[in-house]
Amino acid sequence: MKHRKPAPAWHRLGLKISKKVVVGITAAATAFGGLAIASTAAQASTDRDSYADTVENTTFEQARKHYGLAQQMSEGATLHAWEWSFKTIEENIPAIAEAGYTSVQTEPISAIHNGGKGMIFTENWYYVYQPTDTTIGNWVMGTEDDLKSLCNTAHKYGVRIIVDVVANHMTATWGAIADRWKKSEYYHHDCNDGDVQDWNNRYQVTHCKLLGLYDINTENTKTANMMHDFLVQAVNDGVDGFRFDAAKHIELPDEYNGSQYWNIILNNGAQFQYGEVLQDSISRDSDYAKLFSSHSKNGGGVTASSYGSKLRGALNSKNLNAGTLSDWSNSASPSNLVSWVESHDNYSNSDRESTGMSEWQMTMGWGVIGSRSQTMPLYFDRPVGSGGSQPQFAEKSKLGDAGADSWKDAQVVAVNHFRNTMNNNKASEYLRNCGANSCLMVERYIKDGNFKNDGVAITNMGDTQELSGTATNLDDGTYKDQVSGGTITVSGGKITSGSAPGGKISVFFTDNSGSVSATPGDSSFKTDTTTVTLNANNVTDATYTTSEGKSGSYQDGDTITIGASTAIGDTITVKLQGKDADGQTVSATYKYTKKDPAATSTAYAKKPSAWSNLYAYVYVDDSSATTLKENAKWPGEPMTKVASGDTCGKDDEYKYEIPDDLEGSNTRIIFNDGNATNTQKYPADTTEGVDAAGLKIDGNYAWDGNTSSGTWEARNCVVTPTKSVKIDQSDYSVDLSNGVATKQLTATTDPKGASVSWSSSDKDVATVSPKGVVTPRKAGTATITAKSGTKTSTITVTVTGELPPDPVAKNTIYASKPSGWGKIYAYVYTGDGATAVNNAAWPGVEMAAPSATDGCGKTGLYKYVVPDNLASGAKVIFNDGGSQQYPGSRQPGLDYNGGIVQWDGSSAALAAVECETTIPVTSVSISGDGVRDGKLALKSGASAQLTATVKPDDATDRKVTWTSSDSSVANVMGTGVVTAGSKAGKATVTATAGGKSASVTVTVTDVPKQPMTVWYKPASSWKTAKVHYKANGKWTGSAQQMTAACGGWYKYTIPDTAGGQVRMAFTNGSAWDNNSGKDYFASGSVVSVSGGKMSSKAPSFGTPMTVWYKPDSSWKTAKVHYKANGKWTGSAQQMTAACGGWYKYTIPDTAGGQVRMAFTNGSAWDNNSGKDYMVSGDSAAVAGGQSVPDVTPNCTITNK
Repeated sequence: MKHRKPAPAWHRLGLKISKKVVVGITAAATAFGGLAIASTAAQASTDRDSYADTVENTTFEQARKHYGLAQQMSEGATLHAWEWSFKTIEENIPAIAEAGYTSVQTEPISAIHNGGKGMIFTENWYYVYQPTDTTIGNWVMGTEDDLKSLCNTAHKYGVRIIVDVVANHMTATWGAIADRWKKSEYYHHDCNDGDVQDWNNRYQVTHCKLLGLYDINTENTKTANMMHDFLVQAVNDGVDGFRFDAAKHIELPDEYNGSQYWNIILNNGAQFQYGEVLQDSISRDSDYAKLFSSHSKNGGGVTASSYGSKLRGALNSKNLNAGTLSDWSNSASPSNLVSWVESHDNYSNSDRESTGMSEWQMTMGWGVIGSRSQTMPLYFDRPVGSGGSQPQFAEKSKLGDAGADSWKDAQVVAVNHFRNTMNNNKASEYLRNCGANSCLMVERYIKDGNFKNDGVAITNMGDTQELSGTATNLDDGTYKDQVSGGTITVSGGKITSGSAPGGKISVFFTDNSGSVSATPGDSSFKTDTTTVTLNANNVTDATYTTSEGKSGSYQDGDTITIGASTAIGDTITVKLQGKDADGQTVSATYKYTKKDPAATSTAYAKKPSAWSNLYAYVYVDDSSATTLKENAKWPGEPMTKVASGDTCGKDDEYKYEIPDDLEGSNTRIIFNDGNATNTQKYPADTTEGVDAAGLKIDGNYAWDGNTSSGTWEARNCVVTPTKSVKIDQSDYSVDLSNGVATKQLTATTDPKGASVSWSSSDKDVATVSPKGVVTPRKAGTATITAKSGTKTSTITVTVTGELPPDPVAKNTIYASKPSGWGKIYAYVYTGDGATAVNNAAWPGVEMAAPSATDGCGKTGLYKYVVPDNLASGAKVIFNDGGSQQYPGSRQPGLDYNGGIVQWDGSSAALAAVECETTIPVTSVSISGDGVRDGKLALKSGASAQLTATVKPDDATDRKVTWTSSDSSVANVMGTGVVTAGSKAGKATVTATAGGKSASVTVTVTDVPKQPMTVWYKPASSWKTAKVHYKANGKWTGSAQQMTAACGGWYKYTIPDTAGGQVRMAFTNGSAWDNNSGKDYFASGSVVSVSGGKMSSKAPSFGTPMTVWYKPDSSWKTAKVHYKANGKWTGSAQQMTAACGGWYKYTIPDTAGGQVRMAFTNGSAWDNNSGKDYMVSGDSAAVAGGQSVPDVTPNCTITNK
């Protein structure tokens, strides 16, 4: 807890208090009146000696050595399992040991206030710091038996347990305090029984209340003895150490009234004890440190709160200055300090000192304190999904649950093992910066000639740093990065090769501990089977077993195939084990889930109103990877508008399907507006210079587009199985000699519009984008696959030739970057003082790596093209963008007088380079049969060969690109062949080369007319229909009358559309149907419009039936009343007189079903004696009480 004068009390203590609590305090103060001070009580004996039970215990030591943990608690790392229950910690003990944590710190274990808010964090987490008794067990942590079980399990793995203790106060609710603690003399009543008023007054700080919490009378031996007995019981249960909350608020021995509180309670059998003493002018840090260390074995002390604050400032500025960070900023000895990047108070209090900092920053900070030789570093584990760009308490986990997985990040784990190894070796420490202050090296060394005893942890918050030439204390040898697998080589006191990856921690040392592992780790796969590589490091007798029934021995690098006998949705367990150098068994377990091949991970999102575009940047968050896996370079790929038939997306959303090779449990996505340099994005960065982590995606998820408090929620989708997919392109070849020519592929799916993903079998030969754009890279063949659900389609792309060299500008500088420089800039200038002209403000322009086809072949150097106005009488200063430059400070730059030159990284002159230079195109002209004065006439279907002439003949970029302003009028091929299109009119055909162009106007005539038949079905209230349309760029003068057809449809034929798009609306003379103001747009030969929807097919008019009826000769007319498609006609329908006494009527549509009917002349009825006539078929004849289907009377129709 923190206690500083300027901050409100609840900020200082990390506790909250309600009005109800204040009422309880008042009542308690009244109840105290007239009570006497109690006398001394007996203490419990200290039965268990934690140090003897662990470090001096052979069984424990075997387990500790097996996991390579530090022997002394002060020398190892401690995991602060914040708000984890005893059972949760116990479940994770194996992983905690494997992650290299020597100890685990729990929350307070005593009885506590009930909180009354369930298991949420918000306004509820702090009740563990409000004790009501000194018994063991509470509603967050669990029971005393749970504690015993945890300690027993931890010791089996060589891990020790520290518990938090609130020894300064009880809860502020008097009624909640246990009866045995409910005595007036057990509490201080200073400051008028109120809170601390003067934070610079030691007496008030140690004798007055904090936020109304009942301040224990620590000069009363009865309270001391009860607290002592509580701690002894915890040690007897297996606890190894204590952290004392608000220790600064308890007086030192003999400081006031002869207090012996600390001397009594610290005599408890624990091996490591420290106090929370937040530094200020009266904190007496060194005195408290000596007190706690005197009651500990090899350590104990106080908190280095000022160093934590200094370190967070360094992380926010990315300035890891070695000199600044070397100093622990505390009067106590570093061996008696507990350090942190952030504490639970820094994170959880309302002042949010560290809440907004990212998990990445916390990890980088651990690289600093975790790798150092002194202090005991405490790793605070945040709640799941909380902090940084997310809420302080996202409530994605509950009190008692495990927190975020960052405590077992590969970089954090490597730092822990590095610390344990180096401290067990008693290695010395030296801090230095590597190239820039954003990069810090913590060297650990012995100087015994054995490099296996040395190592270096490098925390690099900037760009990748080349380390060659960097001074070092390490012994000669090759050191392996335990995170990425990279290496550095040391010789003669300098690093001679290797680099530190940007934005990561590199931990170079020799890990001699035995281990077994599998690659990939826990993951999923969509194929029928998958291959797993088995690893064995410094072990013998390595074996594996799988839940599919397979088992056997293996060597490092062997592979096994799993999945053949496992159903979709089930998980396969692979267990590995072996013997380390001490004969101890090491083991590991991995799980692989077989997923439905048709399942996808798709991101849906609404585009924020202020964003012009919506892009998705997808990457795999794997700190151990040497190369970042991403869908594309920042800003990623554009998202596509959700199609109307999408079963998961919504009409106003965009979507992006995660590529198969990026799917997994560590996949993240960042939404942005597509601006690569000034990006708007979500999640947004909360700390300047620090990229916020993306959102995790392992299925279908949707973002609501809110950039300040958006939601990211899983979405359950109905997946329609794909029946087939076919690429709309056959195998093809492309020649790189003509430059890089991309090709857009499309695929047809059944059902139409199903999602398609694209992949290439060899990305070195040809890549394919998520949208199907193929880009050739080098000679060879690649198979391009389109996948939709479980169906695939492939084509082969054959790439030949080589890319021509990139032209080199006539004024170009190449440079070799000096070792130790992260970047290289060129500052070019002429003149001096007021007359100086430069290429940019200092440090100039960053030089870039040339392409693989650089015209001068300088692919290993850096390159800068000098502006023409600085190509004579100029000077150049090379620098790293920071403090390093050549020539040195206050020295003139190297002479430059134009041309292509090179700097070797150390010489005082620029050397001339002979290579190809760029010869620009000066003009382009077009000729060909029929071309006159820049014009060409073509009749429908005709073609002509055009030729482009590029000048000068030796121009560097002579490649000609042909384009047409309207390909429906005139289409031009890459060879210059132009063909008349489907529409008459004019089009401009242009030839471009080297930035120059020429054009001809092509006029196309004699194009056959292309009519369009328009079908329209209006609302039933319309009695007529007209169409108003725009074709060939012109509207009709007025709406054109349509002809009534069948089934309520109307028909009109537009004489000629010229193959173009037609815009139309419909009217009945008063009302309009104009598609809600947008009109209807159609192309082709047929369009039908009904109910606001369009189709390219003519309407179907159902199944008609012709009814013939011959009545009695006395009837002068006939009508039919019928029921078809389940409905009766409203009245009898008039039949038409035919011949021979027959009448005729056609029912428009029977849908192929049976029709029920009766006949009338207006007064009499023929209804088949009350049964009606039941008929079916295309026609029916009824006469004399009988009906016959599918017949037509044989007579000649007479017109009447």
